[in-house]
Amino acid sequence: MSPHDLRRTAAGILHRAVSDEGAHYFDLLDIQKVLGHANPATTMRSYIDPLDTGVIRRAAQVLD
Repeated sequence: MSPHDLRRTAAGILHRAVSDEGAHYFDLLDIQKVLGHANPATTMRSYIDPLDTGVIRRAAQVLD
């Protein structure tokens, strides 16, 4: 396990944290600040995108 594995885990926990109504507690810019990234694209590319493997499946369900 590397430090980046722990950062990915933290980003994933924050990304998936939602209220009972489904509202996200943390947006991309919040997670960027927690991780200390200067650019939100770094957060999205390196930490959020790899975690969201179900987006294509969910989109297909909505579009079908």
